[in-house]
Amino acid sequence: GTEQGSIFLISGDIFKRPQFQLLAVKGPSVTGLFFNDDDDDASSQNLYTVTEKTVDSYYTRHNNNKVSLEREAGGKIHCSAVDPKTKQLLVGRDKAVYRYMA
Repeated sequence: GTEQGSIFLISGDIFKRPQFQLLAVKGPSVTGLFFNDDDDDASSQNLYTVTEKTVDSYYTRHNNNKVSLEREAGGKIHCSAVDPKTKQLLVGRDKAVYRYMA
């Protein structure tokens, strides 16, 4: 993720044949990126993205379908994480910590 809001997904062998995909072109600065693998379902892999103004999830194994989890607020840099037990995205803001599930 970049300060200009672009999000690049690189897959495959990065030394031999990397595959590059552009998920987002422009927008608010990206402040957090987290992969969420579901150990029980190998076909499910989400990429949580947090910007200064939004929270989204991309299903990386299903044509990078985007799901908007929050359109009204995002998070500052270093204010988000994934709970390893619940696989939920946590975003800390001034008044509370918010949980999101893809």
